[in-house]
Amino acid sequence: MARFSQWMTVSAGVAASLIAFSCNPSGGVEQIAETRTLVTPKEAPKEEVSSAERFGMTGGGAMASATQPGFTWTTPEGWDELPSKQFRNINLRPAGDPKAECYVSTARGSLAENINRWRSQMALEPVDEAAISALPKKPLLGGQAAYVELDGNFKGMGGDQDNPDFRMVGLVLERVGGESVFVKMTGPKAIVEQEMAKFDAFCASIAPGASDPHAGMVASASSSDLPEGHPPIGAAAQGAAGSSSGNLPNDHPPIGASVPGSGAPVAAGTMLSWTAPEGWTQSAPRAMREVTFTAGANGESECYVAKLSNRGGGVEANLNRWAGQMGLDALTAEAIAALPKIKVLGNDCSVVEFKGTYTDMQGAPHADFLMLGTIAEVGTDAYFIKMVGPAADMEAQRANFAAFCESLKL
Repeated sequence: MARFSQWMTVSAGVAASLIAFSCNPSGGVEQIAETRTLVTPKEAPKEEVSSAERFGMTGGGAMASATQPGFTWTTPEGWDELPSKQFRNINLRPAGDPKAECYVSTARGSLAENINRWRSQMALEPVDEAAISALPKKPLLGGQAAYVELDGNFKGMGGDQDNPDFRMVGLVLERVGGESVFVKMTGPKAIVEQEMAKFDAFCASIAPGASDPHAGMVASASSSDLPEGHPPIGAAAQGAAGSSSGNLPNDHPPIGASVPGSGAPVAAGTMLSWTAPEGWTQSAPRAMREVTFTAGANGESECYVAKLSNRGGGVEANLNRWAGQMGLDALTAEAIAALPKIKVLGNDCSVVEFKGTYTDMQGAPHADFLMLGTIAEVGTDAYFIKMVGPAADMEAQRANFAAFCESLKL
């Protein structure tokens, strides 16, 4: 059709004389002359328009109310409304900055899985259930959503971007039925800080639309409102699962109890196997960890293996993040190249030993701690092996840590 378009295009206001021939009733040929004026549109139609433009809603700096299936909201002044994308119910550009984005989406998965997915996008380590339970809350859609604020190198959804000094803020609201609502803003740290008041106002404006099947169905830690006989949900379900082992087979280990170290992996879904050093105790499975052990005189030292996709942001960035957790300056590339090596999962991996004041995931300081750590990159994945505890205990764990790392197999 493209090659015919030049024949059909007529400039505005230009008259085209169309001459046609037809058969008249007498059998002769009759010539018909007709003059017709064709007018082209004043401007070509836009290929991509926002919902506000498509449905005639005002924008251009005004606070624009809009709708999408399942939600209504108010777009903050100065934010651009972008065409919706797959998996994005609402898609906005804060402050008109092309590096910033804010969107609303829905998906399944546990709170821990989704929070740690965001942490992975910021090249940060996963956190455990205790840290996630301690997250602050903000109101969203009539419920209390977990709020995160993460600084780091934003790697994007595919893990192939490089955006240092970025900030991500987001809310995750779990709803009955296993679906969660996500509101997330990322961009240069200065822009995100500047737009926080508008982000909060935007979140407060989001309301269920007429077609939202989950309107008002917010998951709760309490099961008091469930029908009689309904199994507990959320945290209550986890508590119920771990409260008794009476219904388990006779030889089944107790749920949630510590298991003595052995060569058999316990974490659900892991492909790793290992040999645990003598004196290490394997802990119950924890979110986003392949395995966790405690060690030392009072079990105060902890060693765990975590796996992140897209290499988790790279070895150098993560080793220096660990240095920061110990209150130390970042290592230079030359210093990292000179680190001792250990064979982990078939790779020669740098090993760090940091001593100082350790700041844990909850932000609590621990003076005179020692950290051992290494990172093994396997394909597009990265395995983080990290052990931290009181220096007095950790001094005796160097050989055990090395032996454990070398025992890991896929």
